[in-house]
Amino acid sequence: MRHRRLLITFLILTNVAVLDARTWTEVGTGRSFEGDLIKIEDGKAVVRREDGKVFRVPLARLSKPDQAFIETATKGAADPAQARTTGATGDGAFAQHAPPVTVKATAIKGKGKDRSAGLEVKNIGAKSITAFVVQLQFLNADGSIGKDVPHTQSGFFGQAKTKLSRGKTYTIEVASFFMQDDTESIDGVVTSVDFDDGTNWPAMPDTPPSQNGDDPVSAEMIGVVGSGKTSIPVIACYNYGGKPVKGVLYRIEYLDAAGEVVGRTNYGHSGAEKPIMEKGKGKVMIGGESPAEGAVTAQVTVRSVTFMDDSRWKP
Repeated sequence: MRHRRLLITFLILTNVAVLDARTWTEVGTGRSFEGDLIKIEDGKAVVRREDGKVFRVPLARLSKPDQAFIETATKGAADPAQARTTGATGDGAFAQHAPPVTVKATAIKGKGKDRSAGLEVKNIGAKSITAFVVQLQFLNADGSIGKDVPHTQSGFFGQAKTKLSRGKTYTIEVASFFMQDDTESIDGVVTSVDFDDGTNWPAMPDTPPSQNGDDPVSAEMIGVVGSGKTSIPVIACYNYGGKPVKGVLYRIEYLDAAGEVVGRTNYGHSGAEKPIMEKGKGKVMIGGESPAEGAVTAQVTVRSVTFMDDSRWKP
């Protein structure tokens, strides 16, 4: 059953008396907890539990009775502002994250198993690149993605330790192995870039996602890379737990202006021997299906977290 969600983001409430404690329920997990509503801030209900622990719960995650309670309790305290989610611009479009490279596809040549094409990746940034990851996209006639495959490139021009300097171009040769019979063209979206000074793109935002209760990892959508049917969501994650994290699985729900779910996608990221997030550190992840048609905002829910000691957390 699709839940109609309130996506009203209220202005920060100040000088508002703490409301009586009540039991709050999250619609996605069915999890309940008791606490006092302190304020509404940045689209989240700030609730303080009896033990002093403060929870910041997105309004759209709360049950309909909880949403109705908030709307009644805060009526007149502040004027509702336009719905927003970090990563969405004021006109409702998802913010574009431009990588420090351009990608230009060449036309597919040949027939059958002899088909081939190329992706020309040009460094337009200020720093030299040591490695990048590009999502190879094999497109149908209508521009939709028939298949996509990640490709990691480290070392250029046939040498393992070379760099892609500013203004230089490197061509990835794409064979027919992943091409389907109806593949009309190819494209590519760069999802990660490592620079020679040890930094990388995309960088973690200055302000990490707010912690949701006791959840060890929080996540929120901060935009997309690419455009249209080939765009890919950009998610900022932060490890609030006490142990290094080696794997995260999250779900993105795309919502229209009325708060209806118009699309869902799941994505996971994991490391092998090294953690993807140390405790107290964040990571930007890029992956999942492009925003559904009609979507103006998104909700991200962390579904599971795997720690380096192989223990696992689920909500």
